[in-house]
Amino acid sequence: MKTHLLTGVTLAMKNMYGTFPDIDKAKFHKMGIEETILAVNSAFTPNLVIIDGSVGGEAVGPLSATPVNFQTIIASNDVVMADSVASRLIGYDPMDIVHIRMAQETGLGSASSDSIVEIRTHLPPEETDSKFGDKDSKWGEKDGNWDCPDPKIKDFYEWAVELILMFPGWATIFNLGADFLFYDTARLPVLNYLVPTFLKLLHDFFDANLSGIKSTTGDITRRVVNICLIGLVALGCTIGYYQDGYVWKSSLLFELSFLLAIAVAALASARMKTIHTIVLLAISSLVCYVVESTNIGAGLLQYIQEGGRSEVTLFTISGWIVMMVVILQLSDFLAAWLKRLGIFQEMKSWRLLPFLAAVSLFILFASWEGYLATDKIHVWGMYAVMAALGLIYFWKHPIEWNASLVAVSVVVGGYMELLGWLAGFWTYEPLHETLPVFFVLSWAMNSMAVHALAYILGVDLGDRERRRLLPEKQETSGPQAVNVKKRFEHRI
Repeated sequence: MKTHLLTGVTLAMKNMYGTFPDIDKAKFHKMGIEETILAVNSAFTPNLVIIDGSVGGEAVGPLSATPVNFQTIIASNDVVMADSVASRLIGYDPMDIVHIRMAQETGLGSASSDSIVEIRTHLPPEETDSKFGDKDSKWGEKDGNWDCPDPKIKDFYEWAVELILMFPGWATIFNLGADFLFYDTARLPVLNYLVPTFLKLLHDFFDANLSGIKSTTGDITRRVVNICLIGLVALGCTIGYYQDGYVWKSSLLFELSFLLAIAVAALASARMKTIHTIVLLAISSLVCYVVESTNIGAGLLQYIQEGGRSEVTLFTISGWIVMMVVILQLSDFLAAWLKRLGIFQEMKSWRLLPFLAAVSLFILFASWEGYLATDKIHVWGMYAVMAALGLIYFWKHPIEWNASLVAVSVVVGGYMELLGWLAGFWTYEPLHETLPVFFVLSWAMNSMAVHALAYILGVDLGDRERRRLLPEKQETSGPQAVNVKKRFEHRI
């Protein structure tokens, strides 16, 4: 009896999934893990199920699950009923667990609490506490109060896995990750701490992004439109990646990073108004074409594309769009964190400091690395315009946001430049043995231009309240405990 980051819970129905002799997990995830669980239970419906909840697992299970001394056994001849009871005891509404809801709808069993009629308690509270050494806990206090993943997050994980498996070759990588990286290595010294920690951090990141999403008709429509737009961009990335011949170079780290970036972009777009998403996508495309064409024409940048081409392609533009959405998202988190820390509390009037630091370092490294040449006057004319736009934009925004935008742009843009350069997707002139810092810092200039142009058009990407990227703080109560009078487990 434990929580699970993909299906919400691991109970009787989920355990039937483990009866498959086939070790190819990716095959079943392509079909849909929830649909597979329902199918195997429909084909081989158990006539008796016993769920062991003596010591359960809560939090982000199964790898980072925390033991729960629950001392509960659930037995039933209805697998759906047993799972619905266990889900309630954990703290879930059974209808939030997709395979339980599907089983109820298809008539496989009953998930209704009205069908629960029998209660047996075999040990009084004082006996149980002394026997199991849990003297600090009260009888039944964990009923419905387990630490469990938000259903929205596990649904997002499932969607992301199915999306990844659409790409050729990723089934093998998925099986390797599921069987070796996440399970076998999690048993090794040191790594047995790192893997659960990574999963917990990943869960907290998505939780901060997905929690509090409103679900009015207008919000749902906006979210669908925005995610579809990012989906089209992701499709453009895939097609362009193939057309440019990069798929044959197959940089696994680049592909993993880019898939993660697409997932983050999808999350970010789900929290934005559609007008902000459209403007960001359109201006990113425009700035990308101007910047990349100018640098290629000046001989500063060369793409190594199929057929000896070096030009702005579908992959270049769609990749830029993804980068700009990711930069916006991560800048938002960093700005909120800096504001909470109060680092710039006494420096409110220094809002131009990040701009001056970025531009100064940009010019310094351009000169140092040989890019500041008189025959590149049109390149510097372009960057001068971008700097002027950035000056206007930064003057209108607080120092926390300006510092975050510069820092995230340099780090994320530099990381992408490094991976593409190491993979042989592009190179820089004059040739360098190391990644030119000039191009890393240019991402601060790129972000300045994109945000400033949007601001001039009346769409302020730096105003997160208007953009609604993050939910407003809401006071929420913890999961409601199950009423002890309606306890439906068999205690031992």
